[in-house]
Amino acid sequence: MNEDILHVRAQLAPHDPAAQLTDEAIDAAKSRTRVRLAAKPGAAARPVRRRTIVSVAVTGVLALAGTAVATGLLPLPGTTAGQSYGATPHLLESTPMPSDNTLAGVLTGIADRVEQLPDASAADARYDYVRTRSWDLWTAVRERTATSAIVVQDREVWLAADGSGRLRTASVEDGSAPTASDRAAGEDSVLGAGVLSVPDQKWSTDPAVLATQLDRGHPAAAGPSERLVAVADVYRSQHIAPQLRAALLRVLAESPELQLDGTTTDRAGRTGVAISATTGTGLPRRHTLVFDPATGSLLDAEQILTSDPGKLNITVPAVVSYQLFLASGRVPTTDDRP
Repeated sequence: MNEDILHVRAQLAPHDPAAQLTDEAIDAAKSRTRVRLAAKPGAAARPVRRRTIVSVAVTGVLALAGTAVATGLLPLPGTTAGQSYGATPHLLESTPMPSDNTLAGVLTGIADRVEQLPDASAADARYDYVRTRSWDLWTAVRERTATSAIVVQDREVWLAADGSGRLRTASVEDGSAPTASDRAAGEDSVLGAGVLSVPDQKWSTDPAVLATQLDRGHPAAAGPSERLVAVADVYRSQHIAPQLRAALLRVLAESPELQLDGTTTDRAGRTGVAISATTGTGLPRRHTLVFDPATGSLLDAEQILTSDPGKLNITVPAVVSYQLFLASGRVPTTDDRP
């Protein structure tokens, strides 16, 4: 498979609302669909116009938008559009720390405090709960014309060890909390055992072992930004107890080529410590993670195109991916939230 396609898929994975569905669950859904179609006797076949839905990543055509920005059309290669422009949210602004602060010193200091914290979530609760909000541009291609719309999605997942749980998504227009009508228009499914994908390993709180585990899916040889992507992936799938938060921070403190950007205020109004790294492949990008200095929790994951937008119709530097981590915990039922 083309390396660029693999890269696109990797960039889209964090924003896929069905990312935690197992292959078996997807195959079962396809089979049920085929059965329903076959059960319609006398249904006349009719030609349909092919309509392709594309979610385009950094190596294609991706622009993410925040509050109160215009949406427009971005042409894909080989397509046409009546109007073309890209809209992206403002970049997070960081305030540098005093010069005697180092990345290792700051992250280790946070880790020292965090590992002493109690875990407020009930250890015997069945479900890990995670809520995120992401900004994505989805593009529909019809008759060689690409039409793009910015989608801000609020996502909640309840995940049990056996792969059962609940997945709820709601699209909102301005990035604020979804209303009752937003939720009613979204997707909400309670799922049986084996439907959701659970982490394939138990994360160690020993930083040396944890670093090796993170490298399995995101090898350090691919560049320093892979370590940031790996940490964000851990947070997307489960509630992170204080001891694991501390271990993740210690791994980052020892990772080469990461940069301490300073303090910043994120799009939910929260203050955190920002660290970043540049990617070594594809279009030049900078990945940034923002951590709560009091709890050690990941607040934000941001990706910025720093230069050379390629065929993207945007002005660089520009935010091309953004995700808020809003809440997590362990809860007894799929009707509960921490």
